[in-house]
Amino acid sequence: EIFFDNRNIKSLNLFDLRTQTGYVPQEVFLFIFPFLSLCWTMIVVVARNPGATQRVIAEALEMSEASAGRLIDRLCADGLLERQERYDDRRARAVYLTKAAEPLLAKLAEIALAGEKTLFRGFLPDELETLSSYLDRIYQNIG
Repeated sequence: EIFFDNRNIKSLNLFDLRTQTGYVPQEVFLFIFPFLSLCWTMIVVVARNPGATQRVIAEALEMSEASAGRLIDRLCADGLLERQERYDDRRARAVYLTKAAEPLLAKLAEIALAGEKTLFRGFLPDELETLSSYLDRIYQNIG
C-alpha cells in the first residue's frame, strides 16, 4: 500500500522532510527546480480545496495571507490558478485550478507516488501508520 494519496497532506510534509534530509530523487529535482516547492504545494492545496479563499489557503500552507496572495497572483499570472467571485461574500474571492494546471497536478502526483514507492519500499502498512503518528506529533510540537 502506498502512503501517498491525494487526500493526505502528510505526503507533502514527508516530501519536505526528505528534501531537508538531503534525499531528493533526481527526477523530482529536475522537475521541481523551475517550479518552487511552495508553488506546487499551493497547487495541491487548491486542488484539494477548490473554491477556498486566500485566508484558508494561507492557513493550510502556514503562511501569511499577504504571502499567499502574492503566490496566488503569480500562479494566476502563469495561468495555473484563477480567482472567482464568491456569492456568499463579496469581499473574498474563491481560488480554483485552471485547466492548464491539471497536467501539472497529474505529473506532481506521479512524481510523488514514485518517490513514496522508493522511500517506503519494504515498510509494512502498520509501520507506515506508526511513522505517520510520529510525524503528526512532530508537526504538533513545532506547529
